[in-house]
Amino acid sequence: LILAPEFFQPLRDLGTFYHAKAQAVGAADSLKTFMETPLAHPQRGEVELASTDPVTIEAEDLFITSPEGKTLAGPLNFTLPAGQRAVLVGRSGSGKSSLLNALSGFLSYQGSLRINGIELRDLSPESWRKHLSWVGQN
Repeated sequence: LILAPEFFQPLRDLGTFYHAKAQAVGAADSLKTFMETPLAHPQRGEVELASTDPVTIEAEDLFITSPEGKTLAGPLNFTLPAGQRAVLVGRSGSGKSSLLNALSGFLSYQGSLRINGIELRDLSPESWRKHLSWVGQN
């Protein structure tokens, strides 16, 4: 009776390894799907934004889209005048992070998103990112 658990230990190990393999196969399938998805790079421009200019941001009929083309937020219409502070508040899933990711150039968009009157997709990402700072929520 004392040796019974030792006798069945290899079967328990087999069950553990089987489930670990099943999880690994599921993760590999997800990773394969992710890796096979074509990258959707937002259009990159070459217009330089002067590093000393204060920044005004304007959005008109802005729709932010995922790499798969799904609308994440929109339509958005707003103007953030230079030198003013703004607070981005909304429910979870309302598009706050999507807007910040679009402004950072990580998500594509439809409509108009202008920085000092220049369409964001026409700006050089390097010159635009010199104006950005990011403080995460965690």
